[in-house]
Amino acid sequence: MENNDLWLSENLQNLNRGSSEWAICFTDLQTNKSLKFNADLQMDTMSVVKIAILVCFLTLSFEKEIDPNRRIQIKLANKRLGTGVLALLEEGAEVSLSDAANLMITVSDNTATDLIIESIGGVAVINRWFSTIGIGEIQLSGTSFDWFKALAVFMDKKCESYGPEELFKNGYPINDKQELLLARKQFHFQGKQAFSLASAEAITKLLQLIKLPSLLHSAVRNQALQILGNQIYKSRIPRYLPNSANVYHKTGDFTPFIANDAGIVEIKTGECFAMCMLSKANQLPWGYSEEIISQMTSMYFQNFTELYSRS
Repeated sequence: MENNDLWLSENLQNLNRGSSEWAICFTDLQTNKSLKFNADLQMDTMSVVKIAILVCFLTLSFEKEIDPNRRIQIKLANKRLGTGVLALLEEGAEVSLSDAANLMITVSDNTATDLIIESIGGVAVINRWFSTIGIGEIQLSGTSFDWFKALAVFMDKKCESYGPEELFKNGYPINDKQELLLARKQFHFQGKQAFSLASAEAITKLLQLIKLPSLLHSAVRNQALQILGNQIYKSRIPRYLPNSANVYHKTGDFTPFIANDAGIVEIKTGECFAMCMLSKANQLPWGYSEEIISQMTSMYFQNFTELYSRS
């Protein structure tokens, strides 16, 4: 593999065929050399930003500012639309903040995400913390509730009065599947509200902070890696990688328009690379964007492995 961005853009062009817009960064963590394509472009990360929220939570827990063992009683007002399991539980069930942090990553639980955001002190506190560790380019736009409400309001202005309970009970104001898909498409292509904004380069920098010795405490880095390694969604970065590879990652979606993934890949000889692939505006079948991430990862992995097998 030539260590330049042309390799990346040519392979992406062969796979993509204009179906999506992409921002990509692959970084060799031994040399700090990167391959980039639109890597400085601010994109909607969707749930990939939960990696950064996790690191903030783990750091504050380590510094004794948050008690990760504190248990939260699940109420209707806590429940969120979208992915996750906590919203399925009966009211009155309890979850520790530590378990919520795990669920935020492993099953992308939106209810858990908002519990963690609240425990930290809110969106503004989190964004300030991002800046203190040098990843200020990552900006959380709001809570999970804020994003789902913005989508609902886009569909029908009457949802403007909805609080968390009403939104969860009533769901979206459109029931017809085709009309719902059209509304989601318009929301995305008109750029109404991002879940979070970041560049692929900034996300990759965050991953470097997690994997390499950095201003983050080693206990925080190790715990973050353990949680990211338990990710259950494996149809992107890990898909075509051998079992000998260790993958620590987090996906992000707004189906079918956005399919993102970011993570750290460790080959069997111990060398690692960090990567982030962010997309938007996909208009082809959903699996197409996933396949591009899987194929690009596989090609980079093969060349990366060959490079270190010769050294």
